[in-house]
Amino acid sequence: MRIDGGIFWGILLVIIGILVILKYSLHINISIFRIIIAIILIYLGISLIVGQRGVTGRATILFSEGNIRPEILEKEYNVIFGRGYIDLTGIASGELNKSIKIATVFANTTLKIDPNMPLEIDIDCAFGNTLIPDGTNISFGKRIYRTPGVETAQSYLRIKTDTVFGVLEIVQ
Repeated sequence: MRIDGGIFWGILLVIIGILVILKYSLHINISIFRIIIAIILIYLGISLIVGQRGVTGRATILFSEGNIRPEILEKEYNVIFGRGYIDLTGIASGELNKSIKIATVFANTTLKIDPNMPLEIDIDCAFGNTLIPDGTNISFGKRIYRTPGVETAQSYLRIKTDTVFGVLEIVQ
């Protein structure tokens, strides 16, 4: 029997409720926090041993590897605990007047951009590493990267990137 995340969290909440009742109505000294942490660690360990399947969707890569090549942009792309390749070179010119967000959390993401496409990339990095095409390596802080066509373009794509405990490499 495979226990998915929804069932696990439901069971965990029931156990927390039972422990709270035992602790405060029967005055049994139970360390609820330690038991919760232990249950979560056991669940994560079993999931790793059994081989938890990751999720790869149109805009999210979770616990797996995947490629995202959108023609029509989503508002947000996420790579969490995995490895992702996001190729923005094939998007239509009608998509240029949009803003999107790309989040890399405990993951490795490669973002492929077209150097001829007008882009403004607002980079925010904490405890991670973001490599941009001009050779700059950002580990902490913020920076804005613009492709050469942004100043003269009437419309351009705005990309907000957040990298936390991960690596984002922007390539042309």
